[in-house]
Amino acid sequence: MNQIEKIFDKVEPINHSIGSGYINNKIRIKDKKFSIKSIYKIVQHFKWMNETKMINETKILIDSEYIVDQSIITLLEAIIYFIINDWNYKVSYRFSVNENLLGFQVFKKSVLYKYNNKKIDIIQYNKEYNTTLIVDKEHFRKLCKNSLENRAGKFISITMSEVDSFLKAFDIDDEYREQLTEVIVEILDNALNHSYSDCILNINVIKSEYMKYKFIDVSVVSIDDISFGTEIKKYIEMKDKSEYSDKNRIVLEALKNHEKFFNKEYNIDNFCVISAFQKYVTTRKNTKNCGTGLTTLIKALIDGASENYCYAITGKTNIIFKKDLLNLDQNGLIGFNELNDYISNIPDKKSININIYDINTNIYNLQFVFKENGNERK
Repeated sequence: MNQIEKIFDKVEPINHSIGSGYINNKIRIKDKKFSIKSIYKIVQHFKWMNETKMINETKILIDSEYIVDQSIITLLEAIIYFIINDWNYKVSYRFSVNENLLGFQVFKKSVLYKYNNKKIDIIQYNKEYNTTLIVDKEHFRKLCKNSLENRAGKFISITMSEVDSFLKAFDIDDEYREQLTEVIVEILDNALNHSYSDCILNINVIKSEYMKYKFIDVSVVSIDDISFGTEIKKYIEMKDKSEYSDKNRIVLEALKNHEKFFNKEYNIDNFCVISAFQKYVTTRKNTKNCGTGLTTLIKALIDGASENYCYAITGKTNIIFKKDLLNLDQNGLIGFNELNDYISNIPDKKSININIYDINTNIYNLQFVFKENGNERK
């Protein structure tokens, strides 16, 4: 993945070493859950190592109860890849987490798993990390290069076919499978066309024998200082808006109401992100067909997501896809609030909040739960 170095841009270098930090250098993560907070500490520590120039070797001891999800694993894979190649650091890690939980099952399918508490074979690690497509029973991974050819060519349609073929191997309702595939490729299409970053797509389909549920976990991760709302912000600040769709005017109308409530918990960046979800809002100039943006994703989440399993992180904004706050109004707008009102009311704190662990990442992590017997959703 390109641009991994940007993950270090906004963090302060902090020594999280056990002991002095210079002899037998180790960092221990004891967060209850291994999450974006944990990744942030690791990034701070590596930046400290790079700026002090005193050491070039460390071990990460991860003593958490569980791993949150695939996206966190993907970020650590990328960080390790960058550190061992660009900074030439010797790095090892040891995961000590609950092996019976979903996060560990995802970890077992990752590039990281075979080097857990072992010396990393850099050549082999790089080969696996840079493999364009991996399909292994219950796991699908694709490295999506951000090239002109992939943005404008057949890449998206090819990826759609690959994802659909992968999901067909499982007992998933046809209509839902098609809807999920559309959601995935729409996220990829937006990510590639509105940033300069490559994307890594991971899909895991994991069956829980004990709980009798099937989990479909989808993760799309890119590293870029361009968040989902960056181009909306540029549109707002631009004096001449003649080249943009007139339907974007709803953003300006909503801004007049929202800016009255801007504070430490809700700001212009958050507003621009939720505006990117609105029907027909587009940052593409001179276009007559604005499409529905990410409305398709919202509809899919309304129909299929279990509460608290789906989120997005983009720059300074966290989006928690709370099922009861994902209703579209008659105009296809989404307020992320109980009043279902984008224009006049700010989003609920349960849905939109400030990301204090901003490391220039754009993440979608969507997890869907199915009952084992048939396709009934939880």
